[in-house]
Amino acid sequence: MKRIITVCALLMCAILGGCASSGTMVSHDASSKIEIGKTTEAQVLADLGRPNYVSERSDGTRILTYTGGKYSTKASTFVPVVGLFAGGANVSSSVVVVTIGKDGIVKDITRTDYSSETKTGS
Repeated sequence: MKRIITVCALLMCAILGGCASSGTMVSHDASSKIEIGKTTEAQVLADLGRPNYVSERSDGTRILTYTGGKYSTKASTFVPVVGLFAGGANVSSSVVVVTIGKDGIVKDITRTDYSSETKTGS
C-alpha cells in the first residue's frame, strides 16, 4: 500500500510539474463585455485587473495591454517509451489591447489568440 501511495505521489508531481502559466489570460467572455464608446477605463480595470503594460500617447490616449500564456505538457510525455513517440506539449497565449481615449472611455479593443501543439519523437 505504501508503494502505491509513493508511485501516485511521484506521478502527480510529474504531471503537475509539466504545467506553467504567466501573465494575464483574458477570456473571450471578459473581453466581449467591453463596449467601444461606453465602457470606462475604471470598468476595464475592475473586470480584467491590472494590465501587464500601460502605454501613454502624447494626445492623452492610454493603451492597456493584457498578455498571458499557458504551457502544459501532455501526460503521455511521462510514460516510458510511449513519451518518445506521443509526447509533447500544448501552448496557448492571448493578447488583449484596449485603447482608452483621453475622456476615459474605450475607443478600440483588439484580441489576438495563439495556440500550438508541439510533439516529441520521430
